[in-house]
Parts: sequence; structure tokens; C-alpha cells
Amino acid sequence: VDLSDSVIHLFCGHNEVGKTTLQEAIRYGLYGETVRIEKKGEYKEMVKEGAKSGSITVDIDDNSVTRDVAKGTCDPEIFEPPDALRYALDAHRFSRLSADDRRKFLFRALGIRIKPADIKKRLLKRDIDETCIDGILPLLVSGGFNGAYKEARSKTTESRGVWKGITHETYGAVKAEDWEAEKQFTEEDNEALCDARNELATANDELDNLMVEKGQLQAGAAPKKHEGMQLTCPECKTKLVYQMGKVSRYVPQDDEPEGEQTPTALDTQISQKRAERDAIQHEIVALEVKELQDSKLDATTKAAYDAHQKVLSWKALEEELAPDGLPAEIISEAIEPVNNHLKASAALTGWKTCQIDALMNITMDGRRYSLQSESSKWRCDAMLAEAISHLTKTGILVLDRVDVLDIPSRVQLIKWLVSIS
Repeated sequence: VDLSDSVIHLFCGHNEVGKTTLQEAIRYGLYGETVRIEKKGEYKEMVKEGAKSGSITVDIDDNSVTRDVAKGTCDPEIFEPPDALRYALDAHRFSRLSADDRRKFLFRALGIRIKPADIKKRLLKRDIDETCIDGILPLLVSGGFNGAYKEARSKTTESRGVWKGITHETYGAVKAEDWEAEKQFTEEDNEALCDARNELATANDELDNLMVEKGQLQAGAAPKKHEGMQLTCPECKTKLVYQMGKVSRYVPQDDEPEGEQTPTALDTQISQKRAERDAIQHEIVALEVKELQDSKLDATTKAAYDAHQKVLSWKALEEELAPDGLPAEIISEAIEPVNNHLKASAALTGWKTCQIDALMNITMDGRRYSLQSESSKWRCDAMLAEAISHLTKTGILVLDRVDVLDIPSRVQLIKWLVSIS
């Protein structure tokens, strides 16, 4: 079959005469794609009945490809037909792809280059944490946006796990915003600790004084020999006391032992004061332990806050790298020529306008592709395949099953093909 003598070729005939087979043969010859058989061991069934072997040879410009039908092997293997040619040979291929695969194909076909430096610049303008950006740049190079997005999503999950490990609670963005470790050391405890430290200082001073006084008594020295000495007036029997060099009327004090101190009495007071001091010390230790535990809880609160901030940073980056984020923005800029070409095709044919949005959804006059009739889907696929062929300079377009169109639509198709050729 020689397709070099004119621009448009129509293959007409009854059912099962080989019209579609010709299209499939070209695809099999160039790419090894089999439409009707999946297992390689069954390729021999494609050889014509009665024949022992078969081959397909396809000449494109100065390149020639020959493929053994039964084996699927190609000679020479060095020729690699352009990827976009697959979509020109099989007009329905693009619409059958997943949204992610459509995006990947258009990035390749339209020559969109993901430059890490440019992506980083865009992300920094969105106030994304630079350390997080640097963490996904290698994935952006090796796995594209999809690889980087998966890495950011994984890091978000990992950061949530870190927060849970710190708090022993299930992560929640609202809860984590003002989460604090529950403290035991209250303001009342702080006041009690201050009071106890003052009481301890007083108790230690009093104990030191008692110890000094006991030492003086034991040494027989008793300085302040007459200080505090109680006397009785020989005339009126009034009790007096000698204090600071003067004799004055004695006024009894609460809990004041009468008479002079003795070593035994001092020992009793010292024991009582020590017990009092030890009780205060025990109270201080208990409160200080409580305070120390709370100081560690402050560190826990800060660690939880830092982990939450890391979750927010990774989540923000994840959202930017998601299909509806930065990739959608970039692809929107790139597919503008595609959509403009599709609008022009719709104007030439009088058909519904086919468009591709940033999320890779295909629509006809704003309605989803999946909701279209069979003939409307065919029109959409034809215009998509032609746009891909045109923009990638593939130079060929194969449209099968034209009989799905009614007569007026076939006329529109022929006029369109003539005008674009």
C-alpha cells in the first residue's frame, strides 16, 4: 500500500475485508502493539490461515521497519518511531488514558521540561519551606511531579507519625495547633515552693542558733550570761527580766520555756527543729521533682509544636505538587495551544468544542467525555488525534470506524480533512 501519492486516503469496503486490519498492522509493525492478542505465544495465530510465516514492513521516510508476525521481533531494532505517532494511528488512545498518563504524555509531547530551579522558584513564591523543597527536588528530576508528590505525601504522613509519637495522641490539624502537654506543677505549687524555701532558711538559722547555744553551754561559757535572766523583786515579788542591760517587768511569751536553758532542753529543741527542717526539705524535694517533670513537659510541648509545623510544611508542599496544584498550572499554560487548535477544529467542522482542562478532564461543549454519545466521542477523539499530530509535527492521522458518523457528519469530516491538509 503506497500512501505517498496523495494527502488524503479513504479505505472503503464491506465488513471483515481488512480496513481496520491495515491500521492495526501499521501499529504492530512499528510498535509491536497487538490489539486482538495479548499473549506473545499466541502471535502465530495472526498469520494468515494456510501460511507458515508472515511479516509486516512499514516504510516511513528513509526508515524501514520489518516485524515477524509470529515472533513479534523487529528488524532493525534500532529505529524508534516517535511516541506521538501512536496517538495519530489510534485516535481513541488519548481518551482511554488515565488523567495522570494524559498529563505525562502531554509533558513529553509538548516538550515541557521540568527544571528543578524553576519549580523551586515557583514554590518559594508560595511560601513553601525551602528544606522541604530541597528534599523533593531529586525526586522531581527522576520521577517527575508524580514522584515528587508521592514523596511529599509520604513525608506528611511520616511527620504526623512523629507528632503522635511525641504526644501519644492521634494527630489532628486543629488539635495540634495549640496542643500542650498537661502540667502537674500549678501556680499554687510554685507559691508553696517559695514559701517552703523561706521556711527552710529560717529553720536552718534557728537550728544554727540552737547548736551555737548548746555548744556554749557545754563549754561552760554562756555568753550573754544574764541576758534573758528572770528575777524576782524581793519587795513586791514582781517577776522581772534582764534584757539589753536593763531590768524590766517580765511579760510572758507564748510557748516560752521558763527558767534558763539546759543542755537537755536544747537537745529536745534541736531534735524538734531538725524534724521540722527535714519535713520542709521533703516538701521542697517533692515540689522540685514536680517542677522538673513539668520542665520536661515544656520540651515535649515544643517538640510537638515543631512536629506540627513540619506536618504543615509538608502538607503545603504536597498540595502544591498534587495534580490540581502546580502541575495543573504548568499544564494549563502548556495546553493552551492544544485547546486553541481544538477550538479551530470545532469551528471548521461545526462539531462540539473539545477541550482539555488542567486536571486532564476531556469535555465536549463543557460536558464530560464519558457522558457523550458514541458518535460524539468519535468526533472528540478525531479532533484530539489531529491536534496531537499537528502540534507534534507527526504528519499522519488515521481515523477508523468512520461509519459511526451519519452522512452529514461524514461530509463535515471530509471537508475538515481537506481544509487542514
